[in-house]
Amino acid sequence: MKSVVTIGLLAATGIFSNVHATESSEAGVYIGLGAGKSTLSSKYVEDSSDPAFSVNAGYKFNSTLAVEIFARSMSFRLGQNLPAILAGDDSYYPDNHYGTALIASVPLAKDVNLYGRAGIGRTKMESSFAAKPSYNKTEASYGVGARYAFSPLFSMNLEATRFAKSEVNTFLLGVEWTF
Repeated sequence: MKSVVTIGLLAATGIFSNVHATESSEAGVYIGLGAGKSTLSSKYVEDSSDPAFSVNAGYKFNSTLAVEIFARSMSFRLGQNLPAILAGDDSYYPDNHYGTALIASVPLAKDVNLYGRAGIGRTKMESSFAAKPSYNKTEASYGVGARYAFSPLFSMNLEATRFAKSEVNTFLLGVEWTF
C-alpha cells in the first residue's frame, strides 16, 4: 500500500505543476467518510488485512491547520487458531478507535494538498476468548495523506495512518465536504 501512496503522490506531482493553495483550504467546518483496509500482524485474527471505515468532522483554521474528531472501524475477523486463542492475556485485538487529531497541510499544486496528522484517542481491544472482557487503551496515531479538491466544497483524499500501541495501519480512500 505504501507503493500505491507513493505512486499516487508522484502522479499528482507530474500532473499538477502550478503550486498554490486551493480554495477548499479556507477556514470552515468539514465532515468526511472513508473506506479502505486495516492491517495487523497477529495470530488471533483470520486475515492480516481487513476492511476499515472512517468518519470524521473537523474545523479548518486556515489553509494549513485543522483539528478533527474521528472514528475508525478496524473490523478484524477472528481466526480459527484455537490454541493461540486460549493462550493467555495476549489474545486481544483492536476493534475500533475514537480520537482527536491535529492536521497540518501544505499545498503541492493547484487543488492538491499533502497533509500530516498527529492524534490521540481510545482503541477498543476485543478479546478473542469469550470469558475475557474487552477494554479500552489510550494511544497515539499519526499519518500522511494527499487531498484533491474537485471544488471548494468537495474533495477526495488518500491516507495512511498508524496506531502506535496496537500496531495497526489503516489505508483509506475518503471524501470530504466543507461548509
